[in-house]
Amino acid sequence: MTDTTVELALLAMDAYDQGYLTGMRGLPTVGGQIGDATVIYESDTKVGSVGVNAGLYAVAYQFANGNVVISYRGTDAATGRAIELPRLH
Repeated sequence: MTDTTVELALLAMDAYDQGYLTGMRGLPTVGGQIGDATVIYESDTKVGSVGVNAGLYAVAYQFANGNVVISYRGTDAATGRAIELPRLH
């Protein structure tokens, strides 16, 4: 396994520890770093927001070379209905 593979795996796992309904505190938010990646965006975390109601959470990271990785988890509970999520800018 390469260092890149390990780092990408850590970023994938991080989506489960970030955001809402997590047991971990003090993790980096927008502007913070995990390894060589900087957190540049996270989806809704406010109770009652579209993303939280859908059971979806996503976080975007950017490496110094400009590459962006999006890590996500969801859905926590199937609602059986389609929703429209806001676009990333």
